Amino acid sequence: MGSLRERNRKLAGTVREVYAERGQQPRWFRLLASDLRFERSALHNLAEPAGFILCHDQRAMAGAAAVASRDGCSILLDAVEIPDFAGRAGRMGEEYGADTIGLEAIRGFYRALFGKATRVMTIGPSLGAEIVQMYPGILEPLVVRNCREYEAFEQNSRIREDCAVPAGTTLALYANNIAPGRGVEMLAGAMSRTADETHLAIMGHVASEEYFSELKTLVQDRCLQDRVHFLPAVRPDELVSYISGADFAV
Repeated sequence: MGSLRERNRKLAGTVREVYAERGQQPRWFRLLASDLRFERSALHNLAEPAGFILCHDQRAMAGAAAVASRDGCSILLDAVEIPDFAGRAGRMGEEYGADTIGLEAIRGFYRALFGKATRVMTIGPSLGAEIVQMYPGILEPLVVRNCREYEAFEQNSRIREDCAVPAGTTLALYANNIAPGRGVEMLAGAMSRTADETHLAIMGHVASEEYFSELKTLVQDRCLQDRVHFLPAVRPDELVSYISGADFAV
């Protein structure tokens, strides 16, 4: 544990010097620092020897690799999405895109970590192909689709009632975390270019109150408050039925 702290302390010092010389903000290295802290935490909290590690998402690989090295066990990495550094939209894209130093460093960091996974699995062949291209040399990812089992349900109008949108009026839906980097502000802003009878429901957990406030201000500034509706997340067992009243989801 002491050697990890010392390594990370030296790394942080070097990073500060390099960024100061080039006049850039260390956006990506802040993300990298949180992954390295998770490495320390995993070793501390997983004190019992592990026989096998299922690692969910590449952000957890630093911790998984540290534990696997200590215990000599295998890692199955569930790579659920393209990593953040592959591209961001909107303001976050501009801020992170300006950090060219950190971008190259974090790509190399994850490239090394992917090589420590015994196998990688993902949700579809197209994402698997992207991962192979980003991390040459790894075995072709196993495809394990995460779609729900088919279930019959009655279409209902609850979401339309909550948005006060009548039947026959187009209702689009965004259902996911409301957080920076997901392009929700671009989607909401694009409503000013659609027909007046088109509505948008933005539904999900608010991961950033600051971002949510900015999003609502954008809607107000563009006079879209009558057509862009904010809804809280619903329970998983209610989700399919609840969103069935929308015409399409983005």
